[in-house]
Amino acid sequence: LLIAVTFIAYMMVTMAWKLSFYRYPGHLSTMQLFLMRQVGESLAQINPTNVIAGDALKAVLLKRKRVPYKDSIVSLTISRFLVILSALTIIAIGAYLFFDLLKIRANTVSLTATIAILVAFLIFLLYRLGSGKGVLSPAVRVLTLIGRRFPESGRIEKTIDKLKEVDGELIDFYRTRKIRFVAAFLLSFASWLMGAMEFYVILYFLGLKASFLSCVAIEVGVMVFKGLGAFVPGQIGIEEYASKIMLELDRKSVV
Repeated sequence: LLIAVTFIAYMMVTMAWKLSFYRYPGHLSTMQLFLMRQVGESLAQINPTNVIAGDALKAVLLKRKRVPYKDSIVSLTISRFLVILSALTIIAIGAYLFFDLLKIRANTVSLTATIAILVAFLIFLLYRLGSGKGVLSPAVRVLTLIGRRFPESGRIEKTIDKLKEVDGELIDFYRTRKIRFVAAFLLSFASWLMGAMEFYVILYFLGLKASFLSCVAIEVGVMVFKGLGAFVPGQIGIEEYASKIMLELDRKSVV
């Protein structure tokens, strides 16, 4: 059952990635895409560059399957953006659960401000896409400034061109394929909830009583810890220690 829950969570993210393709290659099966994602995520776990190495490997694997590099990068960017967007959403929703169910005293004003900032940031990202300004333009501006200091570097110029191209595709995808955008977002969001379900199933089999909302709060906490420790190769001990801390904080509700 636990393996089934984990598989469903991974498959949801894979389906979200599939929907993120501007033009999905018909010769590529969903299971092939699933395996490519697993290989890429495995590399991300053991490489200090994390998702950069993982997504680069996915693009290489897709190229071997005759998928244009540009299409791969655009789909990976959209998919990664939706994962981050859904993560921020569940953190914004779970912030109250995090502090309330784990019996952590938090100033109401600071808690409200934190949630407001997250919601405002989400709205800002969607506004940037809808208005055609894009979400990668800040990175383009920074690289442009760096390029002025090193005008002989052709790599910076190529990177700027690729970022602009990907940003344009991201804007176009959001504007012309809103149904697929929303569907991919909901699948990404649901995958985080399945992550909470993993905690629920594990605690259930251990004979510990815990509500699903408590597990959502634990998932939010572990998510934050994993984000902070993303640079650790293999994230050795990060998730385990985060789980230990969250379960200790929530011990009254699971014992």
